[in-house]
Amino acid sequence: MRFLHTSDWHLGQKFIGQNRDAEHAAALDWLLQTIENEQVDALIVAGDVFDINNPPVSAEELYYRFLTRLIGSNCRHIVIVGGNHDLPSRLNAPAGLLRALNVHVVGCVPDNLADEIVELREADGSLAAVVAAVPFLRDKDLKISVSGESADERVQRIREGIAEHYRQIGELAAARPPATGRRPPSIVTGHLHAAGAVSHSEQRNIYIGNLDNIAADQFPEVFDYVALGHIHRPQRVGKFDHVRYSGSLIPLSFSEIQDRKIALLLDFLPGQRRPEIREIAVPIFRRLLSVRGSLSDVEAKLEAAHDPA
Repeated sequence: MRFLHTSDWHLGQKFIGQNRDAEHAAALDWLLQTIENEQVDALIVAGDVFDINNPPVSAEELYYRFLTRLIGSNCRHIVIVGGNHDLPSRLNAPAGLLRALNVHVVGCVPDNLADEIVELREADGSLAAVVAAVPFLRDKDLKISVSGESADERVQRIREGIAEHYRQIGELAAARPPATGRRPPSIVTGHLHAAGAVSHSEQRNIYIGNLDNIAADQFPEVFDYVALGHIHRPQRVGKFDHVRYSGSLIPLSFSEIQDRKIALLLDFLPGQRRPEIREIAVPIFRRLLSVRGSLSDVEAKLEAAHDPA
């Protein structure tokens, strides 16, 4: 089975007051074409679909237009989780309808933790893969408020709460019955700052305290791949090749101008537990659109000023 891992679209973002819908539309067009060209079976979006809780209508139009086009493609499954920039109720509102179209949306931690487990099935109904769709974990999900505790104690409780959530979801994923004669691939998502990840100066930890929220070796062993979002720079975490940030789809700040932008293609092959991972370079759409005259002169000058060439 072939997956594509992406995250941090931040649809609706404005950069120095400039609308970026043209860049996002080009990026989503590229993503759709890549899914078709690479014959991707399942897409994973690891949080921050939108840039703000109340995104502009144009950003929602981009999102739903993309999903509509993707539903008619060769991609049979779509899994989307909420990030810290997303309003859970906004993502979850159409979740029931989208689920009927094999678009699985988990905007926040559900009342029943088992609802985070998404079973991806073949046309014949057999289990093809299991995705533990863990969204951004908020304070109420971690149950971390304790009267009178110190800042250090609160940080420790955050770490413990995140690790405990993944321990529990790992147990639920492990309990899923395997397909006949084989164990289906198992993937978990996350939208957080994992220990050892390198972020930009503009990006801050989304939890109080230092950056060590959860270490790569704390993700349960049952998961063959960990699809992370929140950090905009693509990277593996620690020495674990299967624990990855895909990074943002387009540069979102000056500090990201020099970064390569990628999507991660995962192939789960018979007889192999870990997927084969291939990075697919994402074009720099601001530069391309500037050439076509679709962006303002201000944006074109900003791009030229920060282009090492």
